[in-house]
Amino acid sequence: MPICQIRRQTAALGFLMLATALTPTPAETQTTNDFDGTYAGVSRKRITQGGRGPQCEAEGVPESLIISNGVVSSAGGGYDGSVNPQGLAVIRTPRGSRINAQVAQGTISGSYNGTGGPDGRRCTNTYVWQKQSRSN
Repeated sequence: MPICQIRRQTAALGFLMLATALTPTPAETQTTNDFDGTYAGVSRKRITQGGRGPQCEAEGVPESLIISNGVVSSAGGGYDGSVNPQGLAVIRTPRGSRINAQVAQGTISGSYNGTGGPDGRRCTNTYVWQKQSRSN
């Protein structure tokens, strides 16, 4: 086989390998729209009882969240934030606390870990929301 034909085949094989490597996998092609919808509050629990200040919310059910194009909001305007294509979300509570969360399989699960108030004691709250419908 002539050397120029071997070089062309090698170049073609290299191009094919590069094209295959650059083809997005399903996880990479996911968009924030995949999470669009209304998520009903399921639970808000206080795991650590240390702080009792304004950042440590009482146990109960958080208000519903709406995700649209990667933007998180709530009907009452208390919660807001964002979600990326991998489902990682940052949500601010009505009291300004930051919830680090994950959206997966129709559920948002997250937690707040921080100082409870002026006494400086720590608290941990966990939050869960369940998808109810898809936004239009």
